[in-house]
Amino acid sequence: MAEPKAAGPRRPLVRAGALATALALAALTAGCGGSSTDSAQASGGNRSAEMGKADSLLMPFLVRPKTIALTEPLKKLPTGKVLTFLECSADPCKSLGRSMGEAAQALGMRYEPIQAGATPESFQAAAQQAVDERPAAVLMAGLDSSLIKPQLAQMKAKGIVTVDFSTADKPSTFDAFFLSRKAWYDVGAAEAAYAIKKSGGKAHVLFVNMSLFTLSRGMKAGLQETVKNDCVGCSFKTIDSLQSDVGTQIPTKVVSALQQDPSINWVVFMAGYQSLGVPEALKAAGLSDGVKIVVQAPSANNYADLKSNVQTAAADVDLSLNAYYAVDAAARLVTGQKAPDLSNLQMHYLITGEDVTFDPKTEFFHPIPDYKEQFHKIWGLK
Repeated sequence: MAEPKAAGPRRPLVRAGALATALALAALTAGCGGSSTDSAQASGGNRSAEMGKADSLLMPFLVRPKTIALTEPLKKLPTGKVLTFLECSADPCKSLGRSMGEAAQALGMRYEPIQAGATPESFQAAAQQAVDERPAAVLMAGLDSSLIKPQLAQMKAKGIVTVDFSTADKPSTFDAFFLSRKAWYDVGAAEAAYAIKKSGGKAHVLFVNMSLFTLSRGMKAGLQETVKNDCVGCSFKTIDSLQSDVGTQIPTKVVSALQQDPSINWVVFMAGYQSLGVPEALKAAGLSDGVKIVVQAPSANNYADLKSNVQTAAADVDLSLNAYYAVDAAARLVTGQKAPDLSNLQMHYLITGEDVTFDPKTEFFHPIPDYKEQFHKIWGLK
């Protein structure tokens, strides 16, 4: 992965003196009151340790697999079985839905999505509709089990297979589970490590959250704890947002946060589509120089911004690959075959603009380019 070019300083860091003092105090404490030379060496040692820890957190997100994480063939095709997806209104859910439909069709299943909106009430209504329609399997993403607890109990009673991913729930809550809290924690930690590494240990991070989706809990914890525990010269702040804030209130909130704290030099978004309009708002406010943007699950506009160096990096997840794993698990379970435990499977990889070698308007990043062929083979379709 190519490293982005470092931008020039945006404005003086208001915490520079305090950070230097903190580093010096840490060095003095470590050296038990040694000389200034000893303090400098201790500071250098701390910085070296920080960079080493950042490297270790980043490494798994730079190495891309060549094969899917499945070895056991599908024993029986789920021909005619109905698969339902509770499709939220966010862009990632729409992308997942398209790929789920494609995978289900390849397996001979009937794909019948239910629009789930973006509020607790709309999620509950969608889950109840799924209960009433009684499909063979219900798939959902980013949905906390407590939100639809009565409906989940009814699904279990009716023998409906449930597959979820990207929540803070325990994997045992569902019949199959992907992208656990640990997996999301590791994503946040890697994003923090990237900022620490590229800033030379001076990353002041603003995390733009959307707490309605519980995957954010793990991601936020990974970011916050890594910044606070592994970098003495770094800081962390967060703001929350709603689905309706995308392209409207989020740009204003980010500009306001940077104006209130001029030390912020990294902005990390829980999901790529949240950043819509933010680069333009930063530029209009005269705040874009020296501010680096990192997103998770980039959308088409993020790929374009990466390619033009408007955004710095992305923790990219192949949503299509994710969807194929989920449909595979459902297919195995509805035909009586055990699904493998892939709850902690890493599905994210850090990319920069030089990795966008495709048309961002129509294509996405695929770490395993021939994943469809590999699934078709393990499904016995070729």
